[in-house]
Parts: sequence; structure tokens; C-alpha cells
Amino acid sequence: MPISLLNTNGTGGTSMLNRFGNGGIGLAKPIVVPLLLDTYSGASMALSLRKLVSNYTGYAIQVKRSSDNATQNIGFVGTELDTSSLASFVGAGTGTVVTWYDQSGNGYNATQYAAVGTPDIIVSGVLRTLNGKPALYFNGAKTLIASSTPNIYSATKQFISFGVANALDTSTRLLVHIGGASANAQAMRRNGNTLEMIAYQSTGTWTDAGNINVSTSQFIACAERSDNKVEMWTNNSSNGSTSITGTPNGITPATIIGSFSPAGPGFAWNGNMQEIIVFALNPSTNTTYRNAVSTALNTYYTTY
Repeated sequence: MPISLLNTNGTGGTSMLNRFGNGGIGLAKPIVVPLLLDTYSGASMALSLRKLVSNYTGYAIQVKRSSDNATQNIGFVGTELDTSSLASFVGAGTGTVVTWYDQSGNGYNATQYAAVGTPDIIVSGVLRTLNGKPALYFNGAKTLIASSTPNIYSATKQFISFGVANALDTSTRLLVHIGGASANAQAMRRNGNTLEMIAYQSTGTWTDAGNINVSTSQFIACAERSDNKVEMWTNNSSNGSTSITGTPNGITPATIIGSFSPAGPGFAWNGNMQEIIVFALNPSTNTTYRNAVSTALNTYYTTY
């Protein structure tokens, strides 16, 4: 009679099978199911409410509860956020995320800046979700910052960045900002009905608008910056790129989640976020990443 044992820690299943009919037991090799960043390497920053790297042993978030301002790290059960531990810790109050841990291995954790508010994950005892999965809620006045991220893009400042989120209005608001000051930004933002990629260059400011009105729905955004163009993709769709000239402003960038400036915060995001990934890769030479990663994100989030 077959006997099966399942490894539920997210690293694959181990099966135990009676192969001999006489009580003998044979062990099969574990089946390891690769996670997103096991397959697509090169991430310089990886923030998510799910596990992205199979050998990552850290936490997803650090949460502060409203009842007594105590904090606790929250990890994963298998590959998903440990929402049971989260709910038990926060209770009936509100839980805010003071650190969103970087799973890339570079240590670019996004943390609270000074007294500026941080995003909610539980409000009055209720988990924030977007399309059925946990989400961080930025209300237009909250932000997180990784204060020094010098390797967030390639040596010549190209990158491919992804965001899974939604927006609750059409004001100009920053999803991700890569730059030491507002005029050094290489960013994804909501501007009116569409998402945009914006690049501040030595020759001026360049933008490329997407072609989809995302309204308040969940979206998967991808912003690409090569040496001569920028392009905004929304739900794996684009209306073409915008050519740019000059060199990128900013030498040693800070990466800000949900704002231009953590002290303001300026143009702060109003909506939910679930995942932010930046690859320090040149999209001109890594031509398969945008489609492959967008498709993999959609398989998990079922966005479009």
C-alpha cells in the first residue's frame, strides 16, 4: 500500500512509497518547485508578501501593532505570508509595516523614515487584501525607504522594475522612485488614467505613458530603462517606447516605495501594493525578462 509524506515548508514534496509489497520502504528524491527568483535571477531588490526565493530564510515584514506599539517580524508558512501569526500579534487593532524585507540578498530593506507614517496591513483586526491576497495599504501620506541602494540598477544605470498594486485615484503618485532627490528619479508612477515611466536625464525629463486605464483594479506594471529609451508596460501591454538622450541624473540613489521624498512625502501613493521587484539588468540585452516575469506574476496574481 503506498504511503505518502508531504513536505509543507515550501521546498517541495517528499514521497515515501512501499515498493516491495513486503513492508519495505523506498524514499523518492524531493521535488523542488522553483520560485520566481530562482528562475529569473539578477534581482537587486525584491519586496513581496510571498516568498520569492526558495533558499531565503528571512522574514517578509516587520509589523507594529496599535495596542502598545510593539513590533514583531512576520515570516512565511510554506511560500505564503504567515497571516495567522500576523492576526494573532495585531489582534483587533491596526498593524502597520515598519520594514518590508528585501529577499534579493542585497539587504535593501524598505523601512520607516523618521516620523512619516507607514502602510497598513491590518486595519481594525481585518487583513488588507487586493484580489484575494495580502496587501500593504498606502493612503496618500505613507512611505517606506531603502536609504542607500547603489546597486539597484546596472553599472550604466539600466534596469527592469515590476510592481503589483492598485491605485485609488488618478492623481500624480509615485509607486517606486529610484533617485537621491526628486530630480534624480527613475520611477514608476500613476499620472491621470495611466501608469508612466519617468526618467530624469542630463538632457531633461522623459516620460513614457502606458496604454491601459487601470482604474482602481490590480495591475502588473513593468518599467524598463535602457541606454537610449524608456518604456512602460501595463499588464504586459505597451504602446511603444520613448527614446531618450543624455545620462541619468543621480549617482548614489535611494529607493523610495510610494513617494518622491520620504520626508514629505511628495506625490505619495494612494492604494495597495503587493510586490516590488527591480532587476539590475539592461532590457536591451535581457529581452525575455519583461514578458517572462510579467507572465509569471500573472500566473500567481491572476490579474489580467
